[in-house]
Amino acid sequence: MPRLLLAEDDDSLRPLLAERFRAEGFEVIEAEDGAAVVEYLAESILQSSRHRNFDLIVSDIRLPGLNALDVLRGARSALEATPVILITAFGDQRTHDRALLLGASAVFDKPLDVDDLIDAACRLLTPPRGAA
Repeated sequence: MPRLLLAEDDDSLRPLLAERFRAEGFEVIEAEDGAAVVEYLAESILQSSRHRNFDLIVSDIRLPGLNALDVLRGARSALEATPVILITAFGDQRTHDRALLLGASAVFDKPLDVDDLIDAACRLLTPPRGAA
């Protein structure tokens, strides 16, 4: 079961996304603000056992107390094997370019198509054909 950190401050969108990811077989850890994201990521990075690591991170770019781009910049080396999908209500081309340059795997604008988000997440976690 893939382990997902879902960071979204919208109290109506977060549970909807969490429910959809759970229906797809994900273990979902929900964070509603920047402090929770930093806490979960620190725990994941510091844990020596694999079961505590996240397989995927889906985060709103703007959270209370945090800009996900700053986290991506600061923690990218520790998270380099972890795909990150960012979502934003303020998505201009510059934001998308910056997110991708910092290592985001994908960026989705709100309002978003949840099916497209789930499909992207599943593709990121599926090894390419022929990969060992």
